Amino acid sequence: MHEDLYSRYIIGDKEHQDPPYLTASDGQDGAPAWAVMTDDWPALAIYGIGNLNLAMMKAFDNFYNNSIPPNATQGNAPGPGLQDHYIGAIASLAKRFVNNSAVLGYEVILYSSFIHTLVLTVLFLFIK
Repeated sequence: MHEDLYSRYIIGDKEHQDPPYLTASDGQDGAPAWAVMTDDWPALAIYGIGNLNLAMMKAFDNFYNNSIPPNATQGNAPGPGLQDHYIGAIASLAKRFVNNSAVLGYEVILYSSFIHTLVLTVLFLFIK
């Protein structure tokens, strides 16, 4: 999963943009359409900064909260939530390539979105 763009199924909301403050912003790569839960937040980026796309931030919130996607089949996931499905996908990849000597490791997630990284850093500093 790419760090801040969540999914190519997040399409910029050109109808409600108000440049330069809120501009339409698309996602890229990442999660399949069924795993994009934006709760109808608009795909608008604050000052055009992709990391500050409202829909992507909400999609990441739902991912980190392990929200349960509607109409998703269980498959090999250990539970019904978005993180559970992601863990199931990573586990399937690991099983598939377990004996492949060319695979050195897996990057589970490149890094979280900017806002989440900032929040986690601040929490870490206060907890420490």
